[in-house]
Amino acid sequence: MAGELWMLIVDDAWRGLGIGTRLIAELEERARAKGLGWTRLAVEDDNPLARDLYERLGYRELTRKVTSWPSDDGSGVDVPVTIMMRSL
Repeated sequence: MAGELWMLIVDDAWRGLGIGTRLIAELEERARAKGLGWTRLAVEDDNPLARDLYERLGYRELTRKVTSWPSDDGSGVDVPVTIMMRSL
């Protein structure tokens, strides 16, 4: 079973300071504490900086798909994403 990391974001003003790395490490630790052996996340295909971070942290591409995220007006927007997983 895998823990799902979902909708992670670091404000632009705080990027590059290691906050995202620490956030993911904490979430992974919580997944381990629950006895989970994997974590999984989806990264938008037009977000190469996030994908680079996930790859540096050991996440590997599992599959690609189109999913729907909530938008500010409450409707959904279809987004191509890459599903990535990492063994804990």
